[in-house]
Amino acid sequence: MKLLTSATFVLLLASTPVLSDEVRSDVAFGFYICNVDAEAITNAPQWTDQNHDPPLSMLEAIRAANAKLKTLPANDAPVDWTLHRVTLVRKNGTGWYYISTFRSKIRLDPPDGRGRLTTGSNPYGTPRDIKIPVLMDGSVPEIAIHRHTDTMLELLDDLKL
Repeated sequence: MKLLTSATFVLLLASTPVLSDEVRSDVAFGFYICNVDAEAITNAPQWTDQNHDPPLSMLEAIRAANAKLKTLPANDAPVDWTLHRVTLVRKNGTGWYYISTFRSKIRLDPPDGRGRLTTGSNPYGTPRDIKIPVLMDGSVPEIAIHRHTDTMLELLDDLKL
């Protein structure tokens, strides 16, 4: 096998497309994956002068993420979500986006008729954290939902039992 020359290697490296960032959240019933596409980041407003505020404020990013959170299936169960952290992520030199992380509060079993906790555990199997990216134009990329049951069914189909 021929070794690549340094010029060929540099050309190959320069022509490699920039991949998207994968934002993954593991939840009780499966996981969410959101691919933050490099092209979408490039097409969103750029933040080039860090001496000024970003094109999208943190509060606007939180509002967009919160609106998306309300549409996700994790809200089918009684979960109390609180904003845990907001991170500003840099991509490709001048491209930036936010990730809002929401943490679920554990709800204990309701007390029985005598005012005692029944088990003291979390019966709902609630997810721990959900991460939602928000681009500088205020949009949230598509979030793919992968359920454990769907994955198991696919595996059983592949086995052709």
